[in-house]
Amino acid sequence: VLVGSNPASQIYVGSKRKACEEVGFVSRSYDLPETTSEAELLELIDTLNADKEIDGILVQLPLPAGIDNVKVLERIAPDKDVDGFHPYNVGRLCQRAPRLRPCT
Repeated sequence: VLVGSNPASQIYVGSKRKACEEVGFVSRSYDLPETTSEAELLELIDTLNADKEIDGILVQLPLPAGIDNVKVLERIAPDKDVDGFHPYNVGRLCQRAPRLRPCT
């Protein structure tokens, strides 16, 4: 999920999309305008959380001003949190018992 038009984020997300294609992962892109509200983004995350066809969710940071990063990251279901930023996953990583090992 990419919100806004931050040039660095666009390049980074483009690289992630290409990497997914190269290894055969199915990747769905959600490119949202800068004007997307926090409520709209949270609603999308709720939809993705509920979709059984979606295995992982990645929200590209930084988010535009007016959107609370913490709220957004905490809204992602821990078992779909690709980056490992949800507090549950951070705690498991600190305990050396991660369910998913983030790439960085």
